[in-house]
Amino acid sequence: MTNTTNREITPPKDGLAGLAQNWKSDVLSGFFVFLVALPLCLGISIASGAPPMSGIFAAIVGGMVVSMMGGSYVTINGPAAGLIVVILGVVFSLGQGDMVAGYRYMTAAVVVSGFLLIIAGFLKAGKLGDFFPTAAVHGMLSAIGIIIISKQIHNMLGVKAKGGSTFALLGEIPNSLLNINPYIGFIGLVSLAIMIFMPMVKNKYVKMIPPPLVVVLVGIVIGQVLDLQNPHKYLFFESKFFQVGPQHLVPLPSDMLGAIVFPDFSKWNTPEFLKAVFTITLVQGLETLLSAKAVNQLDPYKRQANLNKDMSAIGFGSMVSGLIGGLPMIAEIVRSSANINNGARTRWSNFFHGFFMLGFVALLPHLIQKIPTACLAAMLVFTGFRLASPKEFLHTYHIGKAQLLIYVSTIIATLATDLLIGIGVGILVKILTHLYYGVPVNSLFKAWISTKHENKDTLHIFVSKALIFFNYLPFKKYMERLPKDKHLVLDFSEAVFIDHTCMEHLHHLQEDYQKAGGHLELTGMENLAALSDHPLSARIANEKHKIAKLAKRQEMLLQIAQQNDYTFSPQKILFDSKLKNLPFFLYKQLRYEENVLHKHIGKAHLQISDIRAREGSQLSLKYYNFTGLLLTDIPQKLTAFYMEKESLIHRMLDSSGFRDINFEEHPEFSRNFFLQGTNEEEIRAFFTKELMDLFMQNPDFHVEADGDSLFIFHGEMVLLDDNEVKKLIELGEAVMQCLSVK
Repeated sequence: MTNTTNREITPPKDGLAGLAQNWKSDVLSGFFVFLVALPLCLGISIASGAPPMSGIFAAIVGGMVVSMMGGSYVTINGPAAGLIVVILGVVFSLGQGDMVAGYRYMTAAVVVSGFLLIIAGFLKAGKLGDFFPTAAVHGMLSAIGIIIISKQIHNMLGVKAKGGSTFALLGEIPNSLLNINPYIGFIGLVSLAIMIFMPMVKNKYVKMIPPPLVVVLVGIVIGQVLDLQNPHKYLFFESKFFQVGPQHLVPLPSDMLGAIVFPDFSKWNTPEFLKAVFTITLVQGLETLLSAKAVNQLDPYKRQANLNKDMSAIGFGSMVSGLIGGLPMIAEIVRSSANINNGARTRWSNFFHGFFMLGFVALLPHLIQKIPTACLAAMLVFTGFRLASPKEFLHTYHIGKAQLLIYVSTIIATLATDLLIGIGVGILVKILTHLYYGVPVNSLFKAWISTKHENKDTLHIFVSKALIFFNYLPFKKYMERLPKDKHLVLDFSEAVFIDHTCMEHLHHLQEDYQKAGGHLELTGMENLAALSDHPLSARIANEKHKIAKLAKRQEMLLQIAQQNDYTFSPQKILFDSKLKNLPFFLYKQLRYEENVLHKHIGKAHLQISDIRAREGSQLSLKYYNFTGLLLTDIPQKLTAFYMEKESLIHRMLDSSGFRDINFEEHPEFSRNFFLQGTNEEEIRAFFTKELMDLFMQNPDFHVEADGDSLFIFHGEMVLLDDNEVKKLIELGEAVMQCLSVK
């Protein structure tokens, strides 16, 4: 249950004042994130060809040092799966087969890379996060996911792979399945099943338990039962002997200080070392920027991180980590999302996550030594699958065929060569597709912009030729010089092309202006045809608009609209959606609405649409598809409230201080609905007997108001069928009648 009316609008204080104000919530969140982070840090370390303690060092420094220096508020810093491929490659290339020596050379490269990131932050390189094309970045991450799977699935099955390249390792998977070590494979497959199926359980109490924690606990129990701590052989079904022992457990040293390893800078002037530094810096910096920007969208207080300060802080943290034998770190999105979901309010939650990590490893190393490595491998296989999910391919295809070409080209090039060449190929393919679509060569690096002052409060900005990822930085620099508290009209009537990356940036730019108290209006896009039906698809001029055949659902909604004298529009709406300012979307991000039925009744407006929203970002994404009803321009004054069908959870919340507004003269209504709001007197005046009777007849609907509009949808958040849509229309019109809309 999310309270949409009793929220703290004012962001929490920062620094020591923030600690005093929010220490309870931040300590609790930091502890939960520590439970998620511990097994992941161990798994990332081992998969990177480094000692298990190296990832722990990175998490401790990222929490206890970087949290106090960074420019973000609820971000968790630590080692990430996206760096596994880079670090493992550096260890192999610099060590030339000697993993111990390669590890020490790698930490030296991490120190130098961290220094470069500090300089990059001071040079305000945070803006480079807007430079790289979205499809190429996603292709790089998916390639990393495939590489992780190719390496870790063999460890999960207890088999040592022989292949060197990613393609060879993928080809060995059938052989590893046939030669699985039954004990180790059992632990790995059970762990993988927990990671896959546990998030599907809808029980609220189960959702509070981190799956990685369950994987570790179950793995420790199974490992003890199978006596993995003692080397021995066992006969499986009287067919073959298998060897197990401590080599299948996490080799964590008991002395934490003894695990400190100092870097070896003796190869600092070799081409291999310089390439390693450049690769680590690029991937680390890019992932940090992308993750920090994603956390900005997740932060319930909508605080914006200082990306330049964040980059310098991450660089300093990586330097410290590398100097004691630790891995590089980034602003990690999965742990940051868990941090926010567990109620974190300030940077102190990141500090406490590092503090708990330090205390646990220092005091209880023997418990970590009982964790089977197959558990960690299973977590990484799951992480790799999430990075390279088939849904990502489908999602990219829906954005446009050109985006899919860039995405797949980046993946193939990365798998065949390395990350640097892969991202370079993705950028090259992006440029070639732009030229194919008619982008003028003189606009590849230059944004053609002019401004006209309509009046003191309105600026009209004309964008001509093309807006693409290569010229977006000068465009953004130009926009940053304009006042954000004004009404800006961004006119694309003279443009011939806008790419998908810039469509995403424009969406976020609109949100930035709204948060600053201004308004950014996009016009002229009606002259540009979308290359797909995705709301953020690239736009191109001189293309014939194809009228697609209506889908079965759209035909059904069109028929309902005609029967009830409504206007129907199947197109996706993003930039001009009236839903964006609703309290409901404070924690969830509106992607778009489509299949809109709308009608004016007097001065008021009734709108029913299919809504696509999401919560979280990247690896922790959760999507919602549901049908909603929006009532706006209602003459009668509305008051802010939140109401849904009452359950046992609501009664528990009521007893914990989340006060339910009850009506003594209408006990049945009060028993059936949980009602909250900031102005109880206005809410009681708003809920007439007629209105309460109407909602009693429709008990399954969630209702909320923000003072300007009413938002109603089914409590299960589902797409409604034809009968349910008709029922929603009847409910909306009945509500309007109750509110005396003329």
